[in-house]
Amino acid sequence: MLQGSTRGRTIYYRGYVIQEAGRSIYCSIAGPRPGRQELAISETSQEAMRWIDQRVAVSKAAESMAAASYPQQTSWQFFGEFYAPVFG
Repeated sequence: MLQGSTRGRTIYYRGYVIQEAGRSIYCSIAGPRPGRQELAISETSQEAMRWIDQRVAVSKAAESMAAASYPQQTSWQFFGEFYAPVFG
């Protein structure tokens, strides 16, 4: 949808692109580079910004959960299989 709609306002917000298509009743939301695929549509640019904020918040929460679980791994779990340590 972004290629065909050259009239209207383009807003760059947090790495995403919001394209208001002229006198249309919706905005197109495209993802970050390099692909810039259309991800969603919304009625207003303000609603599109809220959608992007929610998506960014979820991805940051997932990153922090992954970072928090990484130090709990032990050396015998690092290679993809579970190895039971041998003591004594």
